[in-house]
Amino acid sequence: MKEVCIVDVLRTPRCRVTREGGALSAVRPVELVATLLRELSRRIPGIENSVRDVVLGCSTASGEQGANVAKTSVQWAGWPDAVPGLTVSRYCTSGLDAIHTASARIQCGADDVLIAGGVESMSRVPMFSDRGPWFADPVVSAQARYVHMGIAADVVAALDERSRPELDEYALRSQQLAAASRVEQRAGITPVNANGVLVADDDAPRGGASAGSLAALPAIFAGKQYDEFRERALTEFALTSVPAVHTVGHAPAIVDGASLVLLCSREFARERGLGVRAQVRGFATASAHPVSMLTAHVDATRRLCSRSGLALEDVHVYEVNESFAASVLHYRDALGISGVRMNPSGGAIALGHPLGATGGVLAGRLVEQLEARGGGTGIAAIPAGAGLGAATAIHVPAEGCSPPSSPGRR
Repeated sequence: MKEVCIVDVLRTPRCRVTREGGALSAVRPVELVATLLRELSRRIPGIENSVRDVVLGCSTASGEQGANVAKTSVQWAGWPDAVPGLTVSRYCTSGLDAIHTASARIQCGADDVLIAGGVESMSRVPMFSDRGPWFADPVVSAQARYVHMGIAADVVAALDERSRPELDEYALRSQQLAAASRVEQRAGITPVNANGVLVADDDAPRGGASAGSLAALPAIFAGKQYDEFRERALTEFALTSVPAVHTVGHAPAIVDGASLVLLCSREFARERGLGVRAQVRGFATASAHPVSMLTAHVDATRRLCSRSGLALEDVHVYEVNESFAASVLHYRDALGISGVRMNPSGGAIALGHPLGATGGVLAGRLVEQLEARGGGTGIAAIPAGAGLGAATAIHVPAEGCSPPSSPGRR
């Protein structure tokens, strides 16, 4: 198999969706992607003439994100007609799946250079607006055992016996780490022109978050509209109740954004004299129980490590999507990860989760985190609806890079 190299990583700011209209709400999804494609052409002149495909993840691939948004974005960017486009839609793992698809094509020698990533403008194409049968058709959703992901988070908390203070503690950690790394985060952003205003910074983190402010927030999945889902959970698991414990403070911020990763074979990089920042060491997907859906990234990570010969203790950094606090805490404890190695600059609770774009964002964060450490190996992991999960291993080579300390609960 050919080696899959990462030449560059790019992303837009992650900007909060608001009723008044967020900072990126006026920007078309295709323009978010096109901004990154044009920036890539600026960094590597002529690269658009070599790219064999642009593979984009998009969770809600309808409306302005429908009709193969990947190809339309290529056209909007003014790239050559010879560049195809492929849209991958697998809920929140879509961006990682795009990277996996592109990497597999390079590994088997089908292509030498591809772009992977994702886009989600949740201001313009809200989650659930595609009206898919998984949640919108009562007959299908009953067969699929659909529950709202907020209830799934409460189920995971109940199964793991998580207390509300423990969820608050983790959410505060995410906000504090994100606030402390604002300069570092900003360095990896490609600014976006939003109606003449240059948007160049993430705006989701809440720097004023405190233990008191988080403790004061009410549970958000406690109404009668969620009773059916709780009953389904009680039927599926040996639980006497599923307390409503998650608040908006434990949930990933709803944001707009896009991300891209330039991938190529080692041979292509040598021929073109391109610098290589990292390698894709392996990838895997998995599926778990649909009612406690936010746990499959654990299985995907174990499968990834088994297939790639990677030991968990050899992983220096984990970038795990914070799909509600209970989900990321479940991942941490199930795999015995020390807290310092996981989301060291905060996560989606503070920085936002642009659904299809998150996989590329996390891959980029891994590259940047590992480069700052002088090299090493990292894993990006995301759980998704219906019990799906994905994990990707990325390696930044360095002579003498020491392994991390032994994992522990904290």
